[in-house]
Amino acid sequence: MLSVCESRGQAVRRACRCIGGLMTTLLQRAIAEAEKLPAEDQDAIASRLLAEIEDERRWNDRFAATTDDQWERLVAEVRRDIATGGTRPLDEAFPPDGTLQ
Repeated sequence: MLSVCESRGQAVRRACRCIGGLMTTLLQRAIAEAEKLPAEDQDAIASRLLAEIEDERRWNDRFAATTDDQWERLVAEVRRDIATGGTRPLDEAFPPDGTLQ
């Protein structure tokens, strides 16, 4: 139960410390700032964050499930593209000066 003097944010930070302090300082700061926003904005931020976490999880699962044979086929395809001129130098695609060609 929250005491009268303890905010929800303080309770969340205290709970995080109790479960091992797994939240980084930057994430704690972001959440503290988000707590100052209206509930609708907090929910929008939470939805985006949860979607990003799920996307990371899917990418990690996908990479972990990729077999050596699949990687080798991908490497062979890239090498064919390079050999046939199907690629261009990275600096050409993304010039260091920021101008696109």
